[in-house]
Amino acid sequence: MKYLLDTHIFLWYIGNDSKLDEEISKIITDFDNEIYLSVISAWELIIKSTIGKFKTEENIVDFIVKNCKRHSIRLLDLTIDDLQKLDDIPLIHKDPFDRALLIQSVNRGISLLTDDYYLKQYNKL
Repeated sequence: MKYLLDTHIFLWYIGNDSKLDEEISKIITDFDNEIYLSVISAWELIIKSTIGKFKTEENIVDFIVKNCKRHSIRLLDLTIDDLQKLDDIPLIHKDPFDRALLIQSVNRGISLLTDDYYLKQYNKL
């Protein structure tokens, strides 16, 4: 199976945070699964780093790339096709990064791993 990590899931996983659901952790560590981090999440982390909402000792891009390699997480590029249906989904969630991740996961047939209440509401549609 293929899974796309929401930004906070990526951070919780690489940081061994107790907030990470055990079931999600098992999915990520199962070598039969392909785990992805979108460049959308990388972009979000770069912005958060720039404005001081996320801190790391090293360059933020180096931090992302290093942790993706360390944990066998593949980077998923963003294409214009990923954004084609962005206006078609209900405005349950207003965060543009999360909405783009959702559309990217739907368009690519990849399950989105998230703990975001609003993103989970789309599964109920």
